[in-house]
Amino acid sequence: YSLEGLPSIGKVDVERRGPDVNDCYSWDVTFVGDVGPQPSLVADGLDLEGTVASISVATHVVGVAPPFNGPDYGSLVLTDDVDGNGLTDTLLLSAVISPLKLGTPYYFRTSAFNALGSGPTTASKPPFEMPLPQPPSYPSHVDISVKDS
Repeated sequence: YSLEGLPSIGKVDVERRGPDVNDCYSWDVTFVGDVGPQPSLVADGLDLEGTVASISVATHVVGVAPPFNGPDYGSLVLTDDVDGNGLTDTLLLSAVISPLKLGTPYYFRTSAFNALGSGPTTASKPPFEMPLPQPPSYPSHVDISVKDS
């Protein structure tokens, strides 16, 4: 979809309904890749044809961002110095978080801090990841022996 090409829009799901009795269509756009409230779309009706052609934009469901403050939420501070005060290696830009529960969506926010305090948080893109069950690997170190002759 063209919306997904915009830098401020993540993955979208678009459903077209119609035509109705007047040969008109309706589209439902769901912002799948971004959580929380989204700005309204701005409709451009310059290329519409017909005697009473029009476009309207309506909000059906307002998105809600995850709370980040319940008992199941935690925080992780990346550090590589012995005192745990922060990063000295500026190339350390990733972390492995475990254990994770399969099928549970995990939302992440990042923030930087220094001697002056913490900066604002930024949601990750995509906004969440969900570990899915993986197929088992092929057997390794197989030993075949005769049990009975």
